[in-house]
Amino acid sequence: MDILIQQILNGLSIASVITLIAVGVTLIFGLTGIINFAHGEFLMVGSIVTWLAVQAGLGFFVALVLAVLAVGVMGFVLERGLFRRLSTGAPIGPWVHEFGYPFRWRHDLLNAASYFRDADRPDDRLAEAIALIRAARQPGGTWLQQRTDAGRVWFEVDVPAGQPSKWLTLFATRVLRWWDAR
Repeated sequence: MDILIQQILNGLSIASVITLIAVGVTLIFGLTGIINFAHGEFLMVGSIVTWLAVQAGLGFFVALVLAVLAVGVMGFVLERGLFRRLSTGAPIGPWVHEFGYPFRWRHDLLNAASYFRDADRPDDRLAEAIALIRAARQPGGTWLQQRTDAGRVWFEVDVPAGQPSKWLTLFATRVLRWWDAR
């Protein structure tokens, strides 16, 4: 009987965390209209800050305030520097519109647009991203591998940088067909 009660409490604990994540995603999307792909990372940073502060002996409520501040600062920094700088309007880095497969270490416009396609959520704010994807199309209808990520791999999944990529062409073609059909 003790094990049953413990498992019920564990289930309720896990369900409350999942509910907290769902409410956060819904709230952010409802208020801003933007899907925050880093919502899980925000939750993780908040929990790590809370744990570190409690381990340092600051108490749970002080740790909770520190976690809220840390996640708030992280959100502010990301909002100020995500995709375009608010001060100049310039892209924050070349990785934003440099396509590379596999989508392993970082997201780019093609990967983000593919998420929207998978969710079947066309949004007019994607127009600039779609224009950049369209502009990257080569005369033969392919997209070039523009970067490769550093690190060891068991086997090469795609072509070296500068060559036409079958995977990028597949993803880009799917995204453009979806966008044009809306």
